[in-house]
Amino acid sequence: MGLMWATTGACASQEQGAPAAELPGSLRQGQGEVSQAAAASASSLDTAEEAGAASAAAVIAAGEAAADPPPPVATPGPDAPPSVSALRPWFSEPPLSEGLGDYLDGRNAAAAKAFGAFVAAHPDDPRARPAHLMALLSRHDAGEHTPVAAELEAVAEAWPLLSDYALYYAGSAHHQARRFDEAVARLAEVPRGSTLWPRAQELLARAHVGAGRRDEAIAILDAAAASGRELRSSAWALLVEQKAAAGDRRGVKEARLELAIRYAALPAGRAAYRALGRRPRLTPDERYRLGRALYNAQRHAAAVAVLSKIGRRDPRYCEARYLQARTYDKLKRRDDAWEQYQQALKCKGKVRADATFAGGRSRLRAGDDVEAQRLLTAHVEEFPDRTTFDDARLDLAGILRERGEAEAADALLLKTLEAHPDGDQRDEIAWRLVWPRIEAGEVEGALALADQALALVPRETHYRAEGRLRYWRGVLLARSKRAEEAAAEWRRVLEEHPLSWYGLLAYARLHAVDAAAARAFVDGLVARTEAPPDPLAVIPAELWRDPHLRKGVELARMGLADSARRELRAAPRPRGEARRAWLWTQVALYQLSGGWHFGQRLARSQEPEFGRFWPAGPHAAVWRMAHPRPFAGLVEAWAGERGIDPYWVWSIMREESNFNPRVESWANAVGLMQIILPTAEFLSRGTDIEPTRVNLKKPAVAIELGTKYLARLLDDHGSFPLASAGYNAGGGAVKRWRRRFGDVELDEFVERISYKEARGYAKRVTRSIGRYTWLYEGEMLLVPLAAPGAP
Repeated sequence: MGLMWATTGACASQEQGAPAAELPGSLRQGQGEVSQAAAASASSLDTAEEAGAASAAAVIAAGEAAADPPPPVATPGPDAPPSVSALRPWFSEPPLSEGLGDYLDGRNAAAAKAFGAFVAAHPDDPRARPAHLMALLSRHDAGEHTPVAAELEAVAEAWPLLSDYALYYAGSAHHQARRFDEAVARLAEVPRGSTLWPRAQELLARAHVGAGRRDEAIAILDAAAASGRELRSSAWALLVEQKAAAGDRRGVKEARLELAIRYAALPAGRAAYRALGRRPRLTPDERYRLGRALYNAQRHAAAVAVLSKIGRRDPRYCEARYLQARTYDKLKRRDDAWEQYQQALKCKGKVRADATFAGGRSRLRAGDDVEAQRLLTAHVEEFPDRTTFDDARLDLAGILRERGEAEAADALLLKTLEAHPDGDQRDEIAWRLVWPRIEAGEVEGALALADQALALVPRETHYRAEGRLRYWRGVLLARSKRAEEAAAEWRRVLEEHPLSWYGLLAYARLHAVDAAAARAFVDGLVARTEAPPDPLAVIPAELWRDPHLRKGVELARMGLADSARRELRAAPRPRGEARRAWLWTQVALYQLSGGWHFGQRLARSQEPEFGRFWPAGPHAAVWRMAHPRPFAGLVEAWAGERGIDPYWVWSIMREESNFNPRVESWANAVGLMQIILPTAEFLSRGTDIEPTRVNLKKPAVAIELGTKYLARLLDDHGSFPLASAGYNAGGGAVKRWRRRFGDVELDEFVERISYKEARGYAKRVTRSIGRYTWLYEGEMLLVPLAAPGAP
């Protein structure tokens, strides 16, 4: 068993947004839940990584490490905030990098030996203190408890910043050695403000149980539950166990219900739900909470079973009917959903607002456009201030267009743009005005509508739309033989939307006319860019004084990404100018620790902000943090073997997993490249790879198999956009599209892709390839514009 110091959530794809829930169990990556007996140790009580950050050792060996990096220096004190660039990993070089790799892979004896030998040989090196702590943790996890407990207590005295970690694991060592009173003493010293406090309370309760003091254990767990701090599923399971032993039937039900609600997606939550029985006596509020938790966990049949028990006289009746309708929608049981929507539509306020919108869309998917139109019209008339107002108008315009009422659809869309020029659907509304005319080849009509739309929406912001209207206006102008005006529009796209999908297309158009002039124009844009200040110049002093941030820095430098994340999330969130520095500081620290996926989540949320400026000067570092190159050794080796661009591989991984090697989606796709088992079985033929979930979580396996698939797709379809669409939707879908409309140029071909997800995916991945190519090669990606042709 091992130690990861990690908080973790149920693995879910980035698109699903499934709620996180901690996984009690081994601290080694992805081990899942363990027995209650195993949960009694600290290594069991720390959770498996949310998605398994790559170990710092692996990152250094195969990632972004600079050649001959300077040796790391001690982390400054609270009154001397450093620049992020001055903070280097503690264990970036052998033998420490090897020790960290051994530790994260569960080879505790080897890790302890590597760290211990370094400390003995270099006691005055600034790396000695973190190496000493890692040696103790490795020994702890190897089962060496008696001497380790005393040494951890000494670390707590000598290193105040991480004293809570040392105390927690000292308590764990005492507990595993069955010195329960000593464990209680140490765990009671973990301060309430520590992020480890909820875990310490759980282990404290276990120590009291071990000493035969059940009542004290129950009191501790009850108080921890009432504190508002999040307890792990193993703590709730322990509370159920102890209340059952005490004969407290009501307490058992209450704790079991909380476990079933809070961890509905996990085995412990599922077991608690089953233990509640087929007809648990629940209040309407409890039943609704449980139903919503089951819905959020994608356990739709169970959600229906719970929600259907909420009757008309219950105060949660309206909310339950709406949620049950949504659940049936998820199951694609449209008629059952409609029955529930009809009940929800009789309600008032928010439930009716939600039901008119979601119910209208449900009927649209069911092919009942008459009822859909009625409900969506009611939505926009009754709830004009809702954020879904323009979404409903979009759907209504689509219904009109499907009926052949194109003019009425255009009028509705224009009216919506005029009334809501800042609405969140403005980009899509403008496009829905223009695209049907482009698709029909009506150049002049499309131009006229594009001019009207651009007058209302001069600059698009969504990634699907960055420069879209202006790019296509340029294409329409070129088709009208107005070459200079077309070029002006394409240059404006490049200026306003650097390295976007439409920026790449605009560059390809300009390059086709005059390659040298196109490149000179881009170089001029970069030279004239006035980017925002460097957010990494120095960590703001008010942030650096916070102990959670400084703990996060130390843990990140030690390669413990999940623990670093736990501390960083506990730090105060600044406002104003410091907010930007804080955000990018977190990204940098996550990358420092090997927690690429944590950093990517933050960086990608900032694309509309940093993407407004070309990557020039210090701003280029921000762009690179948003487009990192982890697992570089593996990526470059397999890309070279397959004859494909390594930047394509990184772009696919960035899209599929955010560089999280251990993520699993709700659709059972696994690992960096999100490969499903049937595909893995096919791709592994002729190799010695066993296609299992465990193996797909190994970067080496995921990259070998993923690049094999990419190479085949590129051979079949010849360009990044089409091959990427094939990775998302399947090569067969791309072949069908090529047979249907492969005679149009590539830009129009991509717009015609009938799967919205695949269409957006092709654009995002190609955009990322273009960004990587510029950031690391200084070259513009040249997207081929020629028609793909039939397969």
